[in-house]
Order: sequence, then structure tokens, then C-alpha cells
Amino acid sequence: EKGLNEHELGDIVQFGVRHPAVRSVSFQPVTHSGRHIEFDPLTRLTNSDIIHALAAQAPEWLRASDFFPVPCCFPACRSITYVLVDKDGVVPIPRLVKVEDHRDYVSDRVVPDYAIREALEKLWSASAFMGRPETDEQLECVTCGIDLPAAVKNVTDKASMIVIQDFQDPYTLNVRQLMKCCVEEITPDGRLIPFCAYNSVGYREEVFTGVDLSADNVATAEGVAAGARLAGQVTFHVGDAETLPFGDATFDAVIYECAFCTFTNKPVAAAGFARVLRHGGRAGITDITVNGPLPPELDDLAGWVACLADARPAEEYTQILADAGLTTTTIEQHDEALTEMIEQIQARLRLLRMAGNTIIDVGRGLDLARAAAKAAADGIAGYCLLIATRTT
Repeated sequence: EKGLNEHELGDIVQFGVRHPAVRSVSFQPVTHSGRHIEFDPLTRLTNSDIIHALAAQAPEWLRASDFFPVPCCFPACRSITYVLVDKDGVVPIPRLVKVEDHRDYVSDRVVPDYAIREALEKLWSASAFMGRPETDEQLECVTCGIDLPAAVKNVTDKASMIVIQDFQDPYTLNVRQLMKCCVEEITPDGRLIPFCAYNSVGYREEVFTGVDLSADNVATAEGVAAGARLAGQVTFHVGDAETLPFGDATFDAVIYECAFCTFTNKPVAAAGFARVLRHGGRAGITDITVNGPLPPELDDLAGWVACLADARPAEEYTQILADAGLTTTTIEQHDEALTEMIEQIQARLRLLRMAGNTIIDVGRGLDLARAAAKAAADGIAGYCLLIATRTT
């Protein structure tokens, strides 16, 4: 971590290389994800920073040109060098064998020795680890290309590996790198997830928890999640939004989709989802707004069913959220969404009437939909998005 321990890089390499039980030294710039403390992403350490710091702190051993990138996962993800160790210090293998001559992937060039190229490709790969028989074999093969007496060809017990491995986090996530990733996590349902995606975009933890008053709705949602192979990341609970069944500071975000207007005690509901939010967490609400008196046919139980009877102006929603400790940062009007929703309801009701429905009063439903459409056209009913942050 920059400003914490990057000054110890040279000492760590020298200690590791000289210790008889250590065959490799790996450095990883801190991945700023999960529960990591807040930081300025512009001050992060990169692989290049570490390579140049090693060259500066151990100049008698290493140069930046001793390190070569590994194609898999991506050249920016991992760089490696190998060194041969004796009592006087180290000799980096790239100073004995011109690695770039053998690892050039242009097909129409002359390669000095294809066996050495194959060995170098395996050494500079994500699967290379000191102590594996395969790695020892490749080291032997590489040094066979060096014009030195046979007495020095048995190098496996004299070799050490230095690796710089970076992992992406939400600040550096690059989809092109993920597409080339060869380090993957296997999920219980058999999917292969790129390692950096698994740790940065929510695969590791449960990412969504839904709450609904209806047990039937919860069962339906669980079936959909299972069909989409998301059962490990999504859960659903039967519960009341005014008495959420979760502990304090449980979630990073809370979303209410066209539901807040139906809560009988909106201040209690707002306080509830402020309680389950972590400090700095955000609440997103999309809901119907009402600015002015509704038509009489919508100002009763039918209006509650239509999500209109207890809808409020956006400013009143904002005040309710503020009283709960949530500061509204965004208000967007999307009245066209309400008009579109009413049209969909009308179309479905007409379809029910065409099908000879006898279960619900389609005529009454169409009357309510027409009244709602008029309220939307008159600017009385609308639809808005609010985003608020927990600041207390």
C-alpha cells in the first residue's frame, strides 16, 4: 500500500531469496474492494510502481528490464522474473536468455530455439509456481540454451521467482481484461466467474434481498431466481416494509419500486430503511406523486389499490426522508412512466373483457384507469425518482 510499506520491497526480496525455505516472493498491490477503508484511487500502487521500486531499492540485484508481463490473464495483471541465487547475490534469468527473442508471437519471424520458447511461455504464465516439477523442468530447459559448462545446468535448487500480481477492484475494473481472464471462481451452479469480477461486482456475497407481504409473490420470485441460477445471490422474505426483519446497517442500498405511496405509516417505513442502511448507503425510490385533489372515484379504497389515494408530492416525500436521516440528492420527474403504466393496465383489462372474464369487475377497473389517465393528463398525478443518502 502506498505510504504504508512500499519502502520495504527491496528488503522483502532480499530476505526471501536468501532464505532456504522460500522459493518465490509475490507482491500484490492492495485491491480496494470489500471492507477496505476509503482511499483516493489516484494514489494507488500499480505493478509498474512496484517494479521500479524494486529496481531502486535493490539496484545491485534487479532492474526494471528484468521483469516481463504474463499474457494470461492480461499483460497488465502479472509480471514475473526468475533469478539464480549464489552467495554473492542473484543473476536474473532474463540477463542470461533474451526472453523477448523467444516470446515474440509474430508468426513469420525466426525463433532461436522453439523448445526454449515453449519453456519460457510456461515459465511466464499464470500457472507457474516454484516447486512444481513442471516449473523445474522448464527452468532446466531454459538454462540448457546457455553456453555454460554442464556443471551449472542443474539450477532448480538455485532459482527463485519474483511475481507482481495485480487484481482489479471497482475502481480499475476493465471488461476487456475480464474477457481474457484465466483465473476463475467456480460457483455452486457450475458457472466460471473471472476472479476479479467475483470479488468486485457482487458474486461473492448475497447481492439482493427482496421483501414482500405476499408469500405467493415471494415463492414466485424464488422460482424466477432459481431459474436464472441466482439462488446463491438473491433471497426473498415475507415481511412488512414498516417493520423490516433485518439488523441495523445491513445494506449498502435500499430500493422501493412504486410502493412507498401505499405504506400507511410512511415516516415509520422511512425510518426503517434508514436503520438498515449503512452510513453513506443510498435509498432509491420510484413512486407516484400527487399534486392536488384526486377525482372522487380515486380518493377511496379503489385509489389505494391503484396506488394513488395516499400518494404525496415529491417535496413531501423528501421531507419524510429527511426526518428519517436521509438526505435527498436527486429528484427526477418521469410522468410519462405513469401514463405508460396506465395504458398497459387498460390494455390488459380489455384483454380480460375479450376473454370473457368473470372473476373481476373489468368495467369498474376500466373506469378507474380512465380516471387515473385523466389525473395524469391534468398534471395532478405523476411519477418520480428520488435518491437519498444516509448521512446520520
